[in-house]
Amino acid sequence: MVSRILTIILGLACFWHGYNILKNGWSHLYGFPLSKGSGILISLFGLVLISFAFFKRNWKNSEDETYMKCPNCGKSYYQKDAPDGQCHNCSSELEQLDGFYDRHPEYKDKKRVSRTQ
Repeated sequence: MVSRILTIILGLACFWHGYNILKNGWSHLYGFPLSKGSGILISLFGLVLISFAFFKRNWKNSEDETYMKCPNCGKSYYQKDAPDGQCHNCSSELEQLDGFYDRHPEYKDKKRVSRTQ
């Protein structure tokens, strides 16, 4: 949340600074001349930062995107698709995908065979 707020503040600052360069012009910055085109680029960069802050999706913290796998039939589900934790095919208990292939090495071997064929 803090990084999102900081990104919005930085985006607004870039946009405002670019707008001022575009509107008023700025003849020199540390001895280097700046054109109005640089104001456009800085403003666009600010808009990109602002849009990134609003539309960025945090995948790692989303519980709806957690993968579950059935140890009996091998079918995969999102956690949001099976809220009761039961497989729709065989009604067995689903397990988290993290570490699933370590707990069930028989599926790891099937996965390798299916890729080589």
